[in-house]
Amino acid sequence: MGLSDVLPAGLLVRVAVRAYAGESGKGPAYGATVTVPAVWDDTARLVRTGDTARAEAAGTVYLDLDVACPPESLVTVPDGRTLKAVAVSRLDGGGLPVDHQEVTVV
Repeated sequence: MGLSDVLPAGLLVRVAVRAYAGESGKGPAYGATVTVPAVWDDTARLVRTGDTARAEAAGTVYLDLDVACPPESLVTVPDGRTLKAVAVSRLDGGGLPVDHQEVTVV
């Protein structure tokens, strides 16, 4: 089950995700853009990035587990900003219809 199966349509927005695919000779490489339903929480907070530096997170995107969004992916949120995923937590509801991933973006 996905977010759209358990949440009212009014709580969902559409975000565009370009999954990070690694480094190329020209810099970061990304997959094709996919537009998916999500919950967007634009609460800013201080987080640590992968290199232990501090950054102000622009918010958190909640996605279905089947959406490819590893750290370093690009996520375009409803206000049009394209942000970078710095942390991804996959949460399994243990059989309940609440499986999702939380993606912190800066």
